[in-house]
Amino acid sequence: MTFALIALLISCEIGWFALAILWPRTREQASDVILRGALAGGLGFAISSVLYLACLVAGVAQRPWVVGVEVAALIALATLARRIPPPDEIAAVESPDSDSRFDWLLRGGVLVALIVNANAWWVRFKDEPLGFWDAFAIWNLKARFFFVDSGEHWQRAFSNSVSWSHTDYPLLLPLNVARLWTYAGEPTQEVSVVLSVIFALLVAALLYGVVSCLADAALGTLAVYAVLATPALMAQSTWQVADIPLAFFLAAAAGLVLVADKIPAGARPALVVSGLFAGAAAWTKNEGLLFALAIPIAMMFVGSRSDFSARIQRTGQFAKGLAVPVAILFLMKVTLAGENDLAGDFAFDSLTRVFEIGRHAEILASFARALATLCGLPLLVGLATLAVWLRLRRGDEANRNIAAITAALLLQLGGYYFIYLITERDLAWHLGTSNLRLFVQLWPTALLLLFVGLRSFGEARYELGIIGLRIPANQPPSATNSDPVE
Repeated sequence: MTFALIALLISCEIGWFALAILWPRTREQASDVILRGALAGGLGFAISSVLYLACLVAGVAQRPWVVGVEVAALIALATLARRIPPPDEIAAVESPDSDSRFDWLLRGGVLVALIVNANAWWVRFKDEPLGFWDAFAIWNLKARFFFVDSGEHWQRAFSNSVSWSHTDYPLLLPLNVARLWTYAGEPTQEVSVVLSVIFALLVAALLYGVVSCLADAALGTLAVYAVLATPALMAQSTWQVADIPLAFFLAAAAGLVLVADKIPAGARPALVVSGLFAGAAAWTKNEGLLFALAIPIAMMFVGSRSDFSARIQRTGQFAKGLAVPVAILFLMKVTLAGENDLAGDFAFDSLTRVFEIGRHAEILASFARALATLCGLPLLVGLATLAVWLRLRRGDEANRNIAAITAALLLQLGGYYFIYLITERDLAWHLGTSNLRLFVQLWPTALLLLFVGLRSFGEARYELGIIGLRIPANQPPSATNSDPVE
């Protein structure tokens, strides 16, 4: 287990230096460091998975080789990062961290919430050490093929004899599990659950970093509370499946699009990194590919009043980051993966199901139950408030981009809805086994939009004369009216 922890540290360092190359920084505030730490963790796991896959393909996936390759990559990235001079205002997000007693009280509450959840995680792990069904039937099964047969027969993970384990699924999670087992020297179940919990913690850190940068530290801390107080998300943190990692990468891609609007000098690299994380989402689970397509579509056609060439330019920066992980995914699908079960079951007759009113009613009822399970009445009211705010603040460029991310989220949800409509499987079973997990994938991004929106909603009310006090702003809204990459 000690060697597995070293592997986690190496991944984070690889991600940190890779991020420093792609998106240099000058700020030293805590919120910026936490945001970059969360991004570095996710980026490091994505890079480590590709390096481990390269070792498998080369037939050198034993511990000395894997460690050597990763240490060499770490040294190369660190050397390159140190040679790149940081631009003057590449990360100038003006939102100073607060050190009031109230903020410290909130942070103390986060520690208590983490302790409570840690105890719950331990209890769940002791009761179900193998995790959710998909963990040992899909993700950890592939990891065992990679670990046990790493020398010559690891491609058995894609054999038709185990087609029921979704041999077309992307590989970020099982490759990381197998990599940690390689470091540990044995396939211990503790490694899988630790990795799963780490991604849940990365989600919380990401939301704190983005909301603190775009609003303030207090709202960032409240966003962490919202994550830690979502029972479905916390329960799935020990399931050892890909939904929580996917939720992190989706939220990271969306959050970086929003952050780019606050840092005109660094908008281009932020959008490139956003595309990279959208590609990492596609490398994590098939649903991520839909989001990777939804974001650029929304950036092109929703919200922004920039001229068409500026939208093309922004979308092009996003596509630069998206290209490499999608190319890796394409190569995996073409050379290794089996047939997708949904595509294999598809028939044109399935499209007639879109006209069955009963199916629509059943899906909508299941969606409503899942949303109520996730957030309850208070956050439903908050989401409604966000919708009102979008209407009030539609003239602000940054908020128009929030509208674009909201549209991307709705496109993703619409894709899920369509699959449920045409599925060949029993609809009640399909909804019952997957619907809540799909909502968990999108929930951190929805929370991100909510808490970033709350700040600007307060400012909008002040400007419309609805209230007499304004939430202190570090940058006037008018400062963000220009497109950052024009």
